[in-house]
Amino acid sequence: MKHFAFNKVYKPDTPVALLQIVHLDDEGNYLTHKTLERETAQVSWLGGICILLPPELIPLPGQSIDQLLQHARNHTTTHPLRAWHAYGLSATTPTDRPVMFWKPVV
Repeated sequence: MKHFAFNKVYKPDTPVALLQIVHLDDEGNYLTHKTLERETAQVSWLGGICILLPPELIPLPGQSIDQLLQHARNHTTTHPLRAWHAYGLSATTPTDRPVMFWKPVV
């Protein structure tokens, strides 16, 4: 299992979660997330923004968080979600702004 910490985590159909540890299995599939309460061993700090999406939905450069969440809400899947890092984007950036670089979290 892998653990990554972010300032904000967006998941379809749930409110944004602040200061979260995202837990992924060894294949990079989302398991759960919880609030970061203190520095924890074996947690990699990535910071910024994470978005959890169905595996069939791969973010493209220029798509905003709002656009991706809308697509994810309209997409039904039985597969585990995948985590994507809005690489280089400040956690205070508005969610309607285009993100130029998405990096899979694995």
